[in-house]
Amino acid sequence: MNRVKKCLCAVLSLVLIITALPVAVVASGETSSYSSNLSELEEQLYLGYKEMAKTIYIHSYSATYNDLSAAIDNVLNNRPDTFYVSKVKNCSIASDGYVTTVTPVYLFTEEEVAAAKVSIDNSVNALIGDLDSSMTDVQKVLLLHDRMILDIAYNDEGIDNDTLTENDYTIYGAFVNKKGICEAYAKAFKYCADLLGIENEIIPFSKMNHMWNQVKIDGNWYNVDVTNDETASSGLFSHVGHGHVLFSDTAASSKGYITGYATKGATDTTYDSGAFWHNSLAAVFMAGDVLAYSLKNGMICTYDFETNTSTTIVSLTSSDRWKMPNSDFSYAVYFIRPIYYNGYIYYNMPKAICTIRPDGTGKSIIYTYSVDDRQIFGLGYNNGTPSFTVRNGPYLEDHIIPLSQTTKILKAINVTTNPAKTVYMKGEALDTSGMVVTASYSDGSKFNLLDSDYTVSDFDSTTVGEKSLTVSYGSKTCPLNLSVVDYCDIDMDYSCTSADLLKLQQHFFEINLLSDMEFTLADVDKNDVLDSADILTLQTKILGVF
Repeated sequence: MNRVKKCLCAVLSLVLIITALPVAVVASGETSSYSSNLSELEEQLYLGYKEMAKTIYIHSYSATYNDLSAAIDNVLNNRPDTFYVSKVKNCSIASDGYVTTVTPVYLFTEEEVAAAKVSIDNSVNALIGDLDSSMTDVQKVLLLHDRMILDIAYNDEGIDNDTLTENDYTIYGAFVNKKGICEAYAKAFKYCADLLGIENEIIPFSKMNHMWNQVKIDGNWYNVDVTNDETASSGLFSHVGHGHVLFSDTAASSKGYITGYATKGATDTTYDSGAFWHNSLAAVFMAGDVLAYSLKNGMICTYDFETNTSTTIVSLTSSDRWKMPNSDFSYAVYFIRPIYYNGYIYYNMPKAICTIRPDGTGKSIIYTYSVDDRQIFGLGYNNGTPSFTVRNGPYLEDHIIPLSQTTKILKAINVTTNPAKTVYMKGEALDTSGMVVTASYSDGSKFNLLDSDYTVSDFDSTTVGEKSLTVSYGSKTCPLNLSVVDYCDIDMDYSCTSADLLKLQQHFFEINLLSDMEFTLADVDKNDVLDSADILTLQTKILGVF
């Protein structure tokens, strides 16, 4: 339950931020219940939020501060479209102990809210725009769960660095910033499930400092915790866990959930074990009109929800699947990450990309990767472009390559930007920071290589002179020209002569000042001062005394 532990830190951090605000009144204690059906007080708050009212009058509802605090939490949780409303609770209390007015704090201006709603709508449409009434609710939930994991990143950095903002708790963070913590995931799931017509609830539980969802399907309630299926290797091509989708309260206990949360009664255990998605490490996806998925055992299957049957269309051996090189580490040792594109399912083997139609016909290898020793990790849509990625391990950097590039031929590589350092002192180590190496292909396209893509030949700085190194990528090479110089060689011509002495003397008498690099070369005794001692040393150097 790593994510639950991290949510603990996140919630505590937010409470500290809120209590630090001098005008804020902060709730204490745990809210007793949550419901998607708002009370009259909650409806009044929600209406005020929608109108971005500066003051909301609620004295007629006879609400204590604790009543108000619970109501505000309920509105913000169960109406995720209130993403622009701060958790800060400002209010005034009458002498009778009831709250008279609420003064909301808004995170955005009205213009910003309007723009944010457009961005949210675009993101949501990309997630669920193709999910329609022909699909079962199980299918919709499964697709939404997996797509959210690929689309949204858990904000570990914000928690670790204590830099979370209120957006990390809202659908704005999830859908626009593409990052957040458990609260953002839960609200984003609810927002989409509401649009899909699936009855659902948010489950906030202060004892775990965690938030997840429950959905009602065919009369039964089930837990869905997208956050806890977000794996350590996040991103478009990442593994997707399926241990926390459509599970019962009984299963929750075995997964480490503390009892006592306000469940709707998720007693059905149908999907606790044996569901087709349990042995999958990759996101399920639509292949035309059918749902497709891959399994850890190397199978790619389609699933018919009307008959509840699977059909295997690909079966790979262990050597045909992506395997972590040189390791017996058990984390996702074998992996397939397929996608659907142009009527075909595209899937990866360690060094090849293959295609097959959803009906099991048309199987072929369309591309073989032979550029270096990395393996093809999986496929995905990178900003809408079908792509594959190569890497040496699950935690290492992705090199994303468009599928369209599989028909291209590498023609040349060139150093298009020299490294920041091209002149070295004798004995210095190579530093290629700032260097850009560009690969050119047969169709005229070019892209800049990652630093880890190419290699550079050994650099010998034990002798002075011009050094031509070789940069290599695949079968192509190009030169990298550097220089090695030594102290006393002020004009950098790889020898120490009277010309160098003249330059030093002119600098000493302020006739022509030396550049920073020339100054370094002239400062033979390395005391950051050019004086008569340096001149004397240079003279003896020219005379061959040392």
